[in-house]
Amino acid sequence: MTNKSNQSISKRVLMFCGSVLVGSTAIFSVSSGASALDRPATINDNSHAQGVCPGVCRSYNEKWTHHWTHVAPGAPAAVCGCGEWSLDKSNAQFKTLTRSEQARFDQFQNAIHHRGLNPKDAAWEMGGANYKNLAGDQFQIRLSKGNRVTFRVLANEFKVIILQVGGHT
Repeated sequence: MTNKSNQSISKRVLMFCGSVLVGSTAIFSVSSGASALDRPATINDNSHAQGVCPGVCRSYNEKWTHHWTHVAPGAPAAVCGCGEWSLDKSNAQFKTLTRSEQARFDQFQNAIHHRGLNPKDAAWEMGGANYKNLAGDQFQIRLSKGNRVTFRVLANEFKVIILQVGGHT
């Protein structure tokens, strides 16, 4: 090997180690108030994250929550949000829904339960859900003009607790 290629390899190794070190530091500094499931990655922008984060999370046997963040603005060192959102409907109150309302609710709950999406992204996929924060950890989405789904979001636990399906809160 030539001296030039040794230097090039050395530079790449140092850049990678620096990224890992910065990413690892970010996990500890971010984790105090956020999920312990932030995994280090090198991400340039949002479209790059779409390709990188699913594989990063899969390597930990987790799903990508569709969230990521740079450690510092403009830096390639970043973290992918990995984990899996769960859904609890065990104490929910259910009102009678039309077929289209039921289909919209099924789309919302399946995106969380089967695909591990966070509730905001699950609502966004529905289109026209009017995802909004009512107070504290309580949120609501629209199934139709007259019916809503009210739920709690326990972000640190990646958990959605359905309180009421149907009716208007």
